[in-house]
Amino acid sequence: MGRLVGSAVGANSGLVFEHRCELATYHALRGDAAAAQAVVAAIEDPPLDWPGAPALPAWRAWIVDPRNPATMAWLERSLVGLNRPVERLSRARLAWLLGGWHAHCGRRADAIRLLELASSEYAATGAAGLLARVAVDLASVAERAVATGAPPGGRSGQVPASATGSSAPAEAALTATERRVAAAVAEGLSNQEVAARLSVSIKTVEFHLRNAYRKLGVRKRTELVRHLLR
Repeated sequence: MGRLVGSAVGANSGLVFEHRCELATYHALRGDAAAAQAVVAAIEDPPLDWPGAPALPAWRAWIVDPRNPATMAWLERSLVGLNRPVERLSRARLAWLLGGWHAHCGRRADAIRLLELASSEYAATGAAGLLARVAVDLASVAERAVATGAPPGGRSGQVPASATGSSAPAEAALTATERRVAAAVAEGLSNQEVAARLSVSIKTVEFHLRNAYRKLGVRKRTELVRHLLR
């Protein structure tokens, strides 16, 4: 990333802003505040209609002070402004960064909420490779929560311990999001209702539900419910 910034690769496509922010973020999250601020100082404001521009001021503020709850909240609020199709990858990336930082700070509920948002955006754009990497982070957060006895997401709709069948290899292979989707479906919720509960898109629900069906060896909702309750 340092070489990309130094060579100005992407300067004509707008990636110059993203590359600099990514490099500054790398330094900031590793505790090198001086290096992070030096990179941030060189980031100019893009045109207001530039993809990702609505979030750039908040991203820079967070880079300078990543542990500050106010800068974290500002960056999360800025994601709402990234609502154009061309900005979905930026929205996913920032949600992933924030989710990972929440996880690092031990805030599991916030981590899972933002990582699920990142998953939703990557699934909607067909970014399978990035989606798989976020899924690994989600599973890691959920596993740490189970190890400490804490609820993975801190909200309703999770599979009760008696119904998880965690000793079954197939079900144990479900990701945290797949388990949450399966649990909500088992309650009788429609895909639209599941999406509203988990703050994700319907396409994301369908994506995770298909994966759960495949892993559990079921073909429809009634079979899923029977599997979870047996």
